[in-house]
Amino acid sequence: MTPIYKTAYPYYSDKKKIAKEVISTDYRLTPQEIQDIKDRMPDHMDSQLCYAVLLMVFKNLNYFPEPNEIPPEIIEYIKDQLRIYDADFNTCHPSTVTRHRKKIYKYYGVTSWKTSQPSDNNETFSPAQDFAKKIALEASSMHNYPADIINIVLEKLKKENFEFPTFKQLDRLAREARAMMNQSIFDATYGTLTDNQMSQLDLLLETNEEYQRSEFNSQDLRKTKF
Repeated sequence: MTPIYKTAYPYYSDKKKIAKEVISTDYRLTPQEIQDIKDRMPDHMDSQLCYAVLLMVFKNLNYFPEPNEIPPEIIEYIKDQLRIYDADFNTCHPSTVTRHRKKIYKYYGVTSWKTSQPSDNNETFSPAQDFAKKIALEASSMHNYPADIINIVLEKLKKENFEFPTFKQLDRLAREARAMMNQSIFDATYGTLTDNQMSQLDLLLETNEEYQRSEFNSQDLRKTKF
């Protein structure tokens, strides 16, 4: 798998502490957001905290990480803003979390990675996933390193208001696109070779008992003409 730190994929890590100044700026709720949360869930402090944390985390990551990956200092800062010091973050029922996520997608105008829609031929397609595959294939025509492909896909997904997938999904998508493009290049190149050129290439790999190195090992391929 591509090392995540070599890409622009946003993530939380114990090894990558977030400065207090960054938290106080990037995770600050607006007065209107605080009021809306209080009005919508007046008697449910845990639900208020859950929604507010997810709201700010999604704003900064463009996806929902696992709850245990969210730094406690972010949760505490949001508690302070809402003034619900005894609330627990990770206690909401899964159905409540699902409702929160749907509201957050709508609030930010973002299409979920898992969203599927019917197509004209009565089949279903995923706008975010299909778009990401298209961009990855285009990027792989210019870049061979998965990290470069991943970064281009991230940039385009963000621009088109699509949610980011998990890093594992994104890495697999980039590698599959690269494999498809490399196969396409191989097929195109192979199709241009004559029988004589293919025979010469085959001879480059032959060895004998006395000399266990092939012609390929002794050639400066930059100067070889077929």
